[in-house]
Amino acid sequence: MSNSSPRGRPRSSKRVREDEKLRQRLIQLRGQDVAGLHTIGAIWRRQRLSCPDRSTLQAYVANQLDAEMADYVLFHLTEIGCRVCRPISMI
Repeated sequence: MSNSSPRGRPRSSKRVREDEKLRQRLIQLRGQDVAGLHTIGAIWRRQRLSCPDRSTLQAYVANQLDAEMADYVLFHLTEIGCRVCRPISMI
């Protein structure tokens, strides 16, 4: 079974043309993609994959980290400019 119509168009494009709700959802998703909401960077930021945990930030503030980890936290706060971790590191 082919995913294309006899005219060579994907069947999904026909469904999008015929289904207003589906068409509006596609427009919304395309807009989010263009806005960068589904990029690797956006997912990385949203999931806070590079953020140190709270105890590491507290140890950083107390100057209790080894040099390598302290350098990473400093990089994370200053170069990356993490808006989530910066306020925690100032406590």
